[in-house]
Amino acid sequence: MLMGGFHLLRKDKAAIRAIIRNLKSQGVEQVAPSHCTGNKAIALFREAWGAKFIDGGLGAVIELSK
Repeated sequence: MLMGGFHLLRKDKAAIRAIIRNLKSQGVEQVAPSHCTGNKAIALFREAWGAKFIDGGLGAVIELSK
């Protein structure tokens, strides 16, 4: 699982998709990006990870399943 602010606000969709492919190729199974990732990137991460996407943000409480 990868959590945090990915700081992708200034990246275009192609660059974000390349980052997503890289993370998936490294075996990242879940993501929980925070607000400083940027709305465009968050939407693409949500699309790419589907049910394995976790809304992560300041004050978010996340229950992890085993």
